[in-house]
Amino acid sequence: MPGQEWLKKTALLGIARACGMPIRGLVDAAVAAAADRATRPHCLHLDLHLHRAVLTTIQHGPEVVRTAVEEEPRVGQISLYDLWARMLARIFVRTTRFDPLHMATTEQILYLQLPKHLATLDDRESTTVTLSSGGRRHTVELERRDLMDAAAPAYELLSSWVRGRSPDEETSLLLGDRIAALPGLAAHLRGTTDLEITTLHPAAAGSAVLHHADRIRSSDAALPLVTRLPGYDARPPGPVTVAVTPPPEAVSEIEAPTHLVIGGVAHRITVGAFEIGGVERSADGDGGPVTIRRLHDQVVIEFPPGAEILLNGESLDGPAAVGSGDHIRLGNTGDDVLLVTLAE
Repeated sequence: MPGQEWLKKTALLGIARACGMPIRGLVDAAVAAAADRATRPHCLHLDLHLHRAVLTTIQHGPEVVRTAVEEEPRVGQISLYDLWARMLARIFVRTTRFDPLHMATTEQILYLQLPKHLATLDDRESTTVTLSSGGRRHTVELERRDLMDAAAPAYELLSSWVRGRSPDEETSLLLGDRIAALPGLAAHLRGTTDLEITTLHPAAAGSAVLHHADRIRSSDAALPLVTRLPGYDARPPGPVTVAVTPPPEAVSEIEAPTHLVIGGVAHRITVGAFEIGGVERSADGDGGPVTIRRLHDQVVIEFPPGAEILLNGESLDGPAAVGSGDHIRLGNTGDDVLLVTLAE
């Protein structure tokens, strides 16, 4: 594993330097996510990547120290998406006799829609899936239990893996936001283990990196990987949140937008920040990008202090939730953005 880690670090640094991206420090994401939060002395961090799941063992005391890292290549985001896509295709064939995997176009649409359906089934028992082909619309009902049944072997593999690394009940399990988003997995782990389980906010590692930047930043050209940070410092724990100002109409009364339109081109809104403009550094605040992203069941616009942003003609003084039909104007450039909902 140390050799693999060195190769990955070297490759990452090489790519960053080739892109002209300055790197000032490297830290283990699991250690950063576990810092600044109260856990039991023995702690596990479980996360999901494209091709593998990663389980990190951490000792939590005066310092948060990584003691082991293991990978499970049989469970990854791509393998699970493949599993669910094939399962959903069988439901289409059984219900409508239409096979979405038969054509490249409908297969691609099926995969693109999967994240949306997974997010919907995180708090609902079922959702409707519609695919159009040859001028016809094909609709089926997808239930959460269908996904869980299909993924049961993978979920049990993860559960067994975690249990095997838990010496006793005095163990905390931290779930990265990607793996916690898998429908029913957190409930499965709570039902098959006696661990204290916490679902981490997407910004858990990032906020700790900012807090411990002095311990992570390095002037060494080799950039050593930081695998220990100061332990929980007794500050009141809590999730990282973004304060938002409600739009003129209550968000609950309008549908959250799915796309933003700039210059006649529609762009999908996701959890990743979409940059719609920038603000130069000024005396009133720091410069930086103006972005729109999905945050749980809301869509939020974020911008640096001092930026002149108009929402439906009214000036904003901080990050705000926006709704479908809202109009955003960037005062410094005059750029216009329209928030819309794409009809099924």
